[in-house]
Amino acid sequence: MFKRKLFRVLAGNTLMGLGISLVITAGIGVDPWTVLSLGVSNVLQISVGRAAQLQGLLFMSGVYLIYRRKPGLGTLINMMLVGLIIDFSQGLVTTPQLFLGQLGVLALGLLILSFGVALYVAGNLGEGPIEQLMLALHFRHGWPIGRIRIVMDFVATSSGFLLGGSVGLGTLISVVVIGPTVAKFLQLIPDFAVTNSVEFKSS
Repeated sequence: MFKRKLFRVLAGNTLMGLGISLVITAGIGVDPWTVLSLGVSNVLQISVGRAAQLQGLLFMSGVYLIYRRKPGLGTLINMMLVGLIIDFSQGLVTTPQLFLGQLGVLALGLLILSFGVALYVAGNLGEGPIEQLMLALHFRHGWPIGRIRIVMDFVATSSGFLLGGSVGLGTLISVVVIGPTVAKFLQLIPDFAVTNSVEFKSS
């Protein structure tokens, strides 16, 4: 059982990194949370990596204080592995010259990213900061995961843009696509809802 969970977490985070790398390679806009990191980096004059770590820490602290959803092994793997995979996979695919090619790379990246999120979340070993908040809101209030993620991504994009982060067409497409696609993939994993609804504590 644990081996299956660990496989899901490792494979899911690896796919997340590959998906994000493809979104970046498409060259028509980064994902919503990178926009926020760029904005925080611009305001605080720190590196984008440090900005991402800072907002992750704030998210995890807030989710724990409000919803008592604790980090776990999956949280640690998420925070360490995704960045490494992004760095490793950059350059494996070149940015297409044609716009249709760029859209194709973006679509493939979003599909892989969304499946990766669903797979590692279903591992039930703890989530990264973004997914922690998404699941906390879902299991506390019963709101649909797809809609929650759309709102979260929209807020991240808007906040990042106001702070000086760059937004492109790919970013706007990401806001609309990632949440519903993650939710659809989670529906294909039958033990996800049962396991998490039992584990999650409301107080």
